[in-house]
Amino acid sequence: MVKIYWPILSELESTFAEKDRWDKNNFLIDLENKWLLSRIILVETEIIGYLITSQKTRDCCHLHKFVISQNFRHKGLGTKIINNYCDLLKPYANFLTLKTHIKHNHYQDFYRRNNFYTIMLVEDYHLFIRCIA
Repeated sequence: MVKIYWPILSELESTFAEKDRWDKNNFLIDLENKWLLSRIILVETEIIGYLITSQKTRDCCHLHKFVISQNFRHKGLGTKIINNYCDLLKPYANFLTLKTHIKHNHYQDFYRRNNFYTIMLVEDYHLFIRCIA
């Protein structure tokens, strides 16, 4: 059984615009290899973020959510985390995809700086991909 630490996740989710926030149900959706591939981010014993990922195909994982606490942003930590995380995913896939809303230029800039490329526009979202093989 998966235990959801909702107070901590809810606090981290509060940094997002309301339309982008997840509730408990979003976290509990069953997706292939979600619990195997997803990670929490700790500094000592404090949860400061998380990555929620699932297996989309044999060769591709999808990052649904990457969150870091406001107190730990803009310090280079996100780049270290995403690069290490891509290394961890190598046994599971050759590619990692994710979506960002077209209005979130700062997120798009972050992913482009970290070797993600826009492959298409889906509704109001950029679909990004990174080769991790």
